Amino acid sequence: MGKTLYILLLFVYVIVIFGCSGDYYDLEQQKKGNDYTAWIDIESCDSGLKVLAFCRNNTSKDVILRYEIKAKKTGSAGTTDTFQAGSFNIASRQEKCLSELGLSASSDDHYRIELKVYKDEKLVAEDFTAYSKQF
Repeated sequence: MGKTLYILLLFVYVIVIFGCSGDYYDLEQQKKGNDYTAWIDIESCDSGLKVLAFCRNNTSKDVILRYEIKAKKTGSAGTTDTFQAGSFNIASRQEKCLSELGLSASSDDHYRIELKVYKDEKLVAEDFTAYSKQF
């Protein structure tokens, strides 16, 4: 009972501290007048997690950007890092899915996922989230 309560409280803490949804984050970025918006969506599936990384170009010009996505998994088996990066073209006022990662997850695994978008080596948008799978 004590361990279950601890895990439940940890999950609630992670959601409250790190669990900003993509829609909320996107709205906040537009309010700030940022040229680019990045966000992460996570879908739970039978085999684990499907992580989708997105970017929106809020400017009136087409542009070439670069992204990096990092996922750090911590669990009873240890720690695993996953990294992916690449360049992409994005049209003005459009959004684009940059990456789709499939990650395994068991009941004791915890993920921290970070997405960063760069223009000419300058960080222009980012998002992060944490995830714990609940069975």
